[in-house]
Amino acid sequence: MLPGGQVVRLTGGAAATSRLTGTLVDPGAGVGHIFDPAGRRGTLRSEPVTALHESAAVADAVSTAGGVMEDRPLHLLDRVDAKIIHGDLNRI
Repeated sequence: MLPGGQVVRLTGGAAATSRLTGTLVDPGAGVGHIFDPAGRRGTLRSEPVTALHESAAVADAVSTAGGVMEDRPLHLLDRVDAKIIHGDLNRI
């Protein structure tokens, strides 16, 4: 079961979900283990991003990247043939 209650049956593939606040390295400051490479703070996605792919490593990388990307450029991740699930952007 994915965040939001959606059920996905996997056959020969993997799902990975990343949330910026999923693991906090500094709980007092709200700093998570995923850092935005552009150095933005407080403007990042608060909802989880789930990626489906035949490779668990690719699904993990895409869900992590999706966590620091704004909605508009998320389509760039289509190049790796991952399916992205994020709020209203369900692209399965």
